[in-house]
Amino acid sequence: MGDSERQPDMALPPPRRWPFFAAAGYLCVVLGVGIALFPAAPDPMPVHFDAAFQPDRWAPKSLVGFLSPVFVGLGVAALMWTLAALMPVLSSIGGGQGHPAPGVQLSPRPPAATRTVQLTRRMLERLALSVALLIGTVALLGWLGVPDWAAPWALVLLVGGFLGVLAFSVVGIVGSERSASHGLDA
Repeated sequence: MGDSERQPDMALPPPRRWPFFAAAGYLCVVLGVGIALFPAAPDPMPVHFDAAFQPDRWAPKSLVGFLSPVFVGLGVAALMWTLAALMPVLSSIGGGQGHPAPGVQLSPRPPAATRTVQLTRRMLERLALSVALLIGTVALLGWLGVPDWAAPWALVLLVGGFLGVLAFSVVGIVGSERSASHGLDA
């Protein structure tokens, strides 16, 4: 299979926006809850929790510090949307493309197949949602507390869900690349 058959389709539609809006929407709701809960936060306030959601690090009370997990989650969702939007450009950086310095090649591999680009976009969409759920829920559990019966399992389930989404997505991308490299990708 030649490089011309593996060229990404530059006419790919833009990434779906709803997963990123859903992630940002959930985090904005968490932000609102955080703003409402901030006046009752202790001083010094807990800023880090162990696996059982017991505070293990404290800092002086500040609104930015209290809400920082939400800001991190929003930043991650924005980064994933940006990467999804740039996928056609990022996927074309490879062996068959010209570069500013003749003979310089950023990757020995040919550009990604269109199917791989689409699957990578889906992975970024899923990860934006799962990171928002993970970060937002951990922030809520830190602010509101975790019932004793849920403490041992809450973090395991949240991180397990995130890792499951990541593994499912990566397996799909690897399968797409394998089928493309063996001439099975149409």
